[in-house]
Amino acid sequence: MKKILFFDCWTRGVKHLISPINEALVKNKFQTKLLHFESIYTPNFPKIKRIGGVDCYDYFYYKTFIVKKILRKERPNLVIFFEAILSEINPI
Repeated sequence: MKKILFFDCWTRGVKHLISPINEALVKNKFQTKLLHFESIYTPNFPKIKRIGGVDCYDYFYYKTFIVKKILRKERPNLVIFFEAILSEINPI
């Protein structure tokens, strides 16, 4: 099974940006996971949380801040980077 790791700083873009892509990938037998750093912005954010059908893992789950170590552990076939900028947070 092919493994895709999504990467975003936080989870606020999951429902609108990542979830539709994730749905199509899962239907085609891809294993997906989101790596994020939400706990930097939101203390006590759960290490693992399912949002909009996406399994979201905070870097604290891996007990390291070094992305290279996380990638070695996960061994994804593809990494997709997102930068979720929401107008409600950053008004234009």
